[in-house]
Amino acid sequence: MPYPLTVGMSKGEFKARILEHYFPALCASDNDFAEDYAALGAFLTRHAEVLRHLQTLENDLRTRALELAKASAAAKGQAVPTQRDTLYDVKEFTRKILTGALQAVEVQAGFNAVRAGVLLHNNSVIGMGAGPSLDLTDRGRTQAGKAVAGRATADLPAGVPKIIGSIHPTDFMVLLKHGYAFKDVGAESGHGEFTHRLQWYALIKAKDELGLTKSPIDLYKRMWFSSTMGTANLNGRRLYMWMALFDCLNSDAETTQFDTVALSPGTFNNPEFMNRTLTKQIFGQTNVFNENDSSNLYVLRKLLGARQLKRTRFDGTESYAAKKMVAGAGKTVLASHNPTVNTGVNQLKNVVAWIDRL
Repeated sequence: MPYPLTVGMSKGEFKARILEHYFPALCASDNDFAEDYAALGAFLTRHAEVLRHLQTLENDLRTRALELAKASAAAKGQAVPTQRDTLYDVKEFTRKILTGALQAVEVQAGFNAVRAGVLLHNNSVIGMGAGPSLDLTDRGRTQAGKAVAGRATADLPAGVPKIIGSIHPTDFMVLLKHGYAFKDVGAESGHGEFTHRLQWYALIKAKDELGLTKSPIDLYKRMWFSSTMGTANLNGRRLYMWMALFDCLNSDAETTQFDTVALSPGTFNNPEFMNRTLTKQIFGQTNVFNENDSSNLYVLRKLLGARQLKRTRFDGTESYAAKKMVAGAGKTVLASHNPTVNTGVNQLKNVVAWIDRL
């Protein structure tokens, strides 16, 4: 069977089992993209390689925390702590360091840039402003890739959008089309807010080793095209390239629930498995700090574990939306599950939101 995926797949094996089986039209029409997607999918089955490329992130996190500790010590006229592992228990030294480290690599790779005057997607609904309510309009709607007569284009800001709740497929396609890595706060804690960004961080760092002919940003943006949907051997189910590579499910019951075939309970193509691997502490191994060896990803694991613990209390609730969707902060919101009327920001559900800091 093509699925479930197995640990340690080669690009050739992944292409034969997944791309040629489910995406023969893409393989026939644009084999360069098919080859690269096979390389990405296979890479995420090779866990040791993925973790090795995340070591660069680990080193960056340690540097960022130390710089914050030095700045704090200088401001207070104190010495920097010599016991380095204690730095990562101090919120002052770790706040936003993971966000900053991921964003730096994403921006360099072409993600999360301002997109001015863009077409959105069929049925897209958007609102902008900082007040207690937003006028939701259907600016930027397209049909067959072309602007509908009389529809204006839309401006999307720089930065990392937040997925809040269960968003409309249209809004997710906009994120792919325009190259936005996203914070997945709509997913429950087991999935992880940062897991998809960690997948792509590792892929960006591994791109030369993988021999990609296309850039990561081009591969990302191409996944909104209908040509990257599965066309064969699906027995009435659906398979998007994103799910085939980056969002595989845990069980046959889940694939039935979501009307797809993408099953991989034991590889990093499954974000829950990857998040579980990165948050699990193995006594005497992953929970031991070594200043001269970052291979156990000590700081990354500590940050992800703390974030998961904090987020668990939001699972199955709308508390996060209530916390973020407040008046006073400038917002651009994709809200295609919501009607095109003036809507209070505290009433907006299941949205993608770029939110300025208060």
